[in-house]
Amino acid sequence: MSALTSLFIVLIGCIVAPTISHFVPHRLLPEVVLLLAYGILIGPHGLNLVAANGDLSLMREMGMAFLFLLAGYEVNQRDLVSKLGRNATITWVVSLVLAAGVIWWRQRIDLVSIEGAATVIAMTATALGTILPIMKDRGITDTTQGRFIMTQGAVGEVGPIILMALLLSTQSTLMSFFVVIVFVLATIAIMIVRKQVVELGQRLVAMVHFEADTTAQLTVRLATALLVCLIALADGMGIDLVLGAFAAGFIVRQTVPNGREEFDQKLDGIAYGFFIPTFFVLSGAEIDPAAVVDDVSGWLAFLVCLVAVRGIPIFCASFAPMNDRLHEAMTLRERASAACYSTTNLPIIVAVTHLAHAQQAMSSTTASTLVFAGAASVLIMPLAAFIIGGKHSRT
Repeated sequence: MSALTSLFIVLIGCIVAPTISHFVPHRLLPEVVLLLAYGILIGPHGLNLVAANGDLSLMREMGMAFLFLLAGYEVNQRDLVSKLGRNATITWVVSLVLAAGVIWWRQRIDLVSIEGAATVIAMTATALGTILPIMKDRGITDTTQGRFIMTQGAVGEVGPIILMALLLSTQSTLMSFFVVIVFVLATIAIMIVRKQVVELGQRLVAMVHFEADTTAQLTVRLATALLVCLIALADGMGIDLVLGAFAAGFIVRQTVPNGREEFDQKLDGIAYGFFIPTFFVLSGAEIDPAAVVDDVSGWLAFLVCLVAVRGIPIFCASFAPMNDRLHEAMTLRERASAACYSTTNLPIIVAVTHLAHAQQAMSSTTASTLVFAGAASVLIMPLAAFIIGGKHSRT
């Protein structure tokens, strides 16, 4: 079967999945779960129509790149350095320690290994990009609960991404550490000269605005060029593309902090309209359903670990005196609901298992089990959050 035919089959799922999800109230059946399920159906372990290799491997890599580009673009640097951000950082570190403790206690995986590191990272992440549309649909993004969730989610993406660059790189740990330090220093430099960066971004936007609505689409091309440039740089240094893509999104956001509605819409259109759903379908094609069925206890145990390692610390963190308004505004039900939302986890799991499996450090069975557990969290945790907290939260 030709690559174009395979791509067409993939795109059928990209059309059908959001259509089905749209008719389920309150996004109780998230689109990403349907994309993964479709990938399983058409993959080598299903109808064997599509394989995530060969000509389609580049599509998968670009989909992952755009996923983390938007993750970096969504991060609000001011939230990360606020009191609420410091609370989220401490909470994530607690989750990291708990995850390492769980791996050490179970002794099924060597903690000091690529597989062990990938599993620890997978336990500590939050799928902010996945839960954000769900939160918008339920009307809680502009509430104090929503801001708490988004800050916890931002740290739950930044922390694992940095760890992925350090621990899962194909290059030496020293080189990876050097790259992360450069990224941190660049971030600090942007913060110091933020006004000048913003002014530069505004002039750049003004300069290319005349092309924004023509066939040139210069603003979108600049962002895409930055993405590809940083990915190519990361690849040349032996660093996996995740950090490069995240850095691209972060830099674009700092340059244009308030965004532009047209630019945001076009970037979302490219990413969510094509590359990201393709990435999830092709990731689903790598899942072995037989392995998932044979190891039900395995993925259930991992799902329980997600709740214990990520959800419980976030629930406890919601009681910390971050600021008076947030502390007083959230009810007990909203705190529990926020913990459920923040336990939703899939993109990081897909990324870390892919990287570990590519280095032959994780079996396809283990990778399938972890990804399926992540898909279950996307299906179960927002539903639990809806049941516990209801559709709306108080402002």
